Amino acid sequence: MGEARVRLVDVFRELDRESKGHLNGKQLGRLLTRFVPDATAAHVRYFQLMLDTDGSSGT
Repeated sequence: MGEARVRLVDVFRELDRESKGHLNGKQLGRLLTRFVPDATAAHVRYFQLMLDTDGSSGT
């Protein structure tokens, strides 16, 4: 059985339904769990903080 390949950009576009060019926290969590199904809420939050270069995600 072959595995289906999923591209990050395709999942991003699927989650960015309003074509804003960025994901909110909930959407980012969905993206992360698509690629890392065992990710916990703490993993998602850590990932958000790593990517938030301007502090717009809040604390």
